[in-house]
Amino acid sequence: MLIFQACPDVKDSIKWSLANSLEYNSMLCSMTTFREYCAFGLRKVLLLKDPTGILQIGNRNDMWHKGRLASVNHLPAGKILIVYLK
Repeated sequence: MLIFQACPDVKDSIKWSLANSLEYNSMLCSMTTFREYCAFGLRKVLLLKDPTGILQIGNRNDMWHKGRLASVNHLPAGKILIVYLK
């Protein structure tokens, strides 16, 4: 819901047969769900300013990945995510 609020023109698709990918001109972010948790990642984070210091680059140099989310409480606050998504 936050993704569509931040970027109403985003397009939803499936990548790699399992990841929900949201695109705006190119991949914006992706989500993958599993039985007990999900994973969320933002793409092209090297282009972002990081005023809250939450972006820690994962094993790919262009993606921030928040793996093993067992609860929405493991994500940054909604208003922070909206800023990064915009």
